[in-house]
Amino acid sequence: MRLIHLKNMVEHKVIVDTSVLLAASLNHVCQEEGNLQIEDNFHKISKPLFEHFEMNIDKEYGIITYEIELSAKTQIVNAFLKKIAQKNKIHFTTINLNKYSFSLIKINEALDRNIRLLTRVPINERELTEILKKVSNFYGKLSRNIDKLNPQTRINRRVRSVNFGLRSFERIFATEDESKNFIIHPKLIDKLKRHPPDLKDYRILAQAIYIKKRDKSGNTIVSITSTDYHFSKIRLEDGSLHDYIPSKIEQTFHIKCDWPDEILSLIK
Repeated sequence: MRLIHLKNMVEHKVIVDTSVLLAASLNHVCQEEGNLQIEDNFHKISKPLFEHFEMNIDKEYGIITYEIELSAKTQIVNAFLKKIAQKNKIHFTTINLNKYSFSLIKINEALDRNIRLLTRVPINERELTEILKKVSNFYGKLSRNIDKLNPQTRINRRVRSVNFGLRSFERIFATEDESKNFIIHPKLIDKLKRHPPDLKDYRILAQAIYIKKRDKSGNTIVSITSTDYHFSKIRLEDGSLHDYIPSKIEQTFHIKCDWPDEILSLIK
């Protein structure tokens, strides 16, 4: 009975990244373009999370900081215009903003409705500065260690570890075992070296760590929901997910990072 009681005491606090807040808000029939459907690529997996927040508003699952809120309000217009440009095959900078005044009102209203479902948490910047150093070191270490995951290097190491006469067979088996990593490794290289996390990413993770530190009960699970691969699992072409980066975040900082549909399954 005691175990059941402790389980029921667990609380969830989900920091909503800008990417998910925008995705949940951007689903609009644009009358100015002949009722053209404008929808974020991740709307369908993001909106149900906000519906769950609304149905459980008293539990205050969803968390936002002023920084994330401001970022979403700043980006929503460009996100909409880029979708218009994509549909019409033009560059979004050539679009006449005044043409879409009605649609811009509607998408900003949708964003405001979703923001009202979230609890804004104040952040102590002095404490955050120290946490940011740890986050920066963490991503730096990930970037330095990524070469160790090179599948070709791992195959060669396995082949060298067996007798010469068995090496051709071992190479076949090792190549088969590493087949998925030939897809994953370049994606990790891209996200950690070619397009590494920026200060905004550092700050979101640092804010999650800060909120986790504020929990004195030890019963709060703090998560980040994001479609950004600097936090969440890499989604492969076959639909499977690879969790190298989020698993390292969870091991190091005890913060769970995942896609909105996965986070929804966690807190239900």
